[in-house]
Amino acid sequence: MKINEFIQKYRTVTKLVPGLTSSHTPHVICNDGFEMSVQAGQSLYSEPRDVADSYEEAEVGFPSAEESLLTPYAEDEENLCG
Repeated sequence: MKINEFIQKYRTVTKLVPGLTSSHTPHVICNDGFEMSVQAGQSLYSEPRDVADSYEEAEVGFPSAEESLLTPYAEDEENLCG
């Protein structure tokens, strides 16, 4: 399953006030057991920054282990799993 399909299938969206939503997607668990949070929507580091059917960029955090493919995008390369 591709990440956009995962987001569409498992994301919950809550309307907070008119024009403002909160969205949450459960952690992605890969076949090898690697886990990470992948979030997209309003107030998140995603493109687009809204509830959408497809995303070009998403916010990734809390990986269960260091993953070298994510390292170039880390805010803090000293704390890759935090």
